[in-house]
Amino acid sequence: MDSEIRALFIASVDEVLKDLLGIKVRQTIYSCLEEKGIRREEMIGHLDYLTSFLDQNLGEAGKIVQKHIARRLYAKLGWQMVDVPTSNLSDYVEEASQKIRRHVNWQTPENHYAELDDLLPNPIP
Repeated sequence: MDSEIRALFIASVDEVLKDLLGIKVRQTIYSCLEEKGIRREEMIGHLDYLTSFLDQNLGEAGKIVQKHIARRLYAKLGWQMVDVPTSNLSDYVEEASQKIRRHVNWQTPENHYAELDDLLPNPIP
């Protein structure tokens, strides 16, 4: 997955898990993922496993958590997320990644190396 959104994704997951489930549950989730060899910083590279883990361990609440993470990520990017009932977290992150790639590819040669902060309208820190 693109490194451009890695930090924003991790921050989104951290915030949503803390806000919705609490710090102890967030840490438990991270510990369970680490037992499977997935460190917090590597979650974005294992989205299918993460979505499956949330669904299996949280039931219907897993889908709600995924949507909240996606909304938070899009808000950090300064975008409005369009809720698609059949989409999961992997789908939303892939869509965001493609949108970033398209935007970067459309830059003029002199702006080719622009930073993500320069490309987004109002990113949330």
